[in-house]
Amino acid sequence: FIGQPSYILTETDPSYLFENEDYLFHVTNLTKILQPYYKIKAMLEATQRDPTEYILINRIEILKSQLLQKRRTRSIDFLGSALKFITGVPDHGDLVEIKTALNDIIENNNQQRTINSNFEKLIGKFNPQTLKSKLLLEETHKELLDLTTTINFAKNGNFYSAAINTEEIEEIMKKEQINIPIIDILEYATIHICKVAETFVVIYKYTIIQEICETYDVTSITSMSYSYCNDKPQRVKNCKNNLSKYICKKNKSD
Repeated sequence: FIGQPSYILTETDPSYLFENEDYLFHVTNLTKILQPYYKIKAMLEATQRDPTEYILINRIEILKSQLLQKRRTRSIDFLGSALKFITGVPDHGDLVEIKTALNDIIENNNQQRTINSNFEKLIGKFNPQTLKSKLLLEETHKELLDLTTTINFAKNGNFYSAAINTEEIEEIMKKEQINIPIIDILEYATIHICKVAETFVVIYKYTIIQEICETYDVTSITSMSYSYCNDKPQRVKNCKNNLSKYICKKNKSD
């Protein structure tokens, strides 16, 4: 389709094209999560602990000290307190979007969006006093471990799948125009993590896939990439390969 015999077309993996992106905010409020833990810890200190509970408390204390330690991170004044980015400050356009959404989440106390963690959902359904202390300790440890792992993965540009819940997956899939595994969408996502007081917010900027196309590498004096959509060539850029497929941004320069 290029019309020049000097070009060499090499078909590669299929490409999933997008023009627009959206944001998912996963909020973990450590103050809420740790409230039942502190009560259990105080109660167990006054009695003889089960060895398993003792081990869990030690593990929780280690993770808690890592998450709540004072970090040397760049801070931005936000709602009268410091908004600290742990994984690097987003560019200006993203920062405006993020601050607007965080205003809705934090200042207006939008409960539908703030209860993200699986642990908070658990204690929301059951009375913490009726749950066994070992179960609460296990869930607290898992929640802190998931958050710590998410931060460590994000620092290296990777996505940790265990941190998000079913409702968040459904929220993303409702906006997608093409049936595509959620892991592929979030592997391509840009991830930022910020902290306000003892609340951590994981921000996923993910793509909204529009169409699936065949992909070709076009080799000539310069190299470029094309997808073949509906019998027409579409130049693409910023392609990332994952699990035998590409996710690419449409190149509007054509």
